[in-house]
Amino acid sequence: MKIKIPERLLKIINPREEKEEISIMSEIEKCGVLIGERKGEEMFVKDIIEVENDAGSRFYFELKAEKLYKALIEARKRGMEIIAVFHTHPGGSGRLSSRDVEGLKNSGIPWVIVGLEGARAYFYDKGIKEIDLEFY
Repeated sequence: MKIKIPERLLKIINPREEKEEISIMSEIEKCGVLIGERKGEEMFVKDIIEVENDAGSRFYFELKAEKLYKALIEARKRGMEIIAVFHTHPGGSGRLSSRDVEGLKNSGIPWVIVGLEGARAYFYDKGIKEIDLEFY
């Protein structure tokens, strides 16, 4: 399984050029969905639908079901599907937190986490599996 993401979209998810301590401490986790199409084992991301972090926290995110449903409808209107949930770790790594592990298990779709050192992707299938990411 591989997720392919245009480089321009990564810059939308995590636009910060510098890792200044002040900006890291003041950011809340961004979140939303990556939409596109699947072709076999490859998933091609075409766009991002940002969704408000209902938790308003820099340590965790929450996507309300109704907002996720609206994102699904928007993706379908555009002839696409939800490829993955994404969120940022403004002051940390792209590794899963314990809270992320529980959310990933229950979501049924991949998660992409953007941290200070870059992005990582995961899927849960009888255990946590890291997915290859390709930026182009």
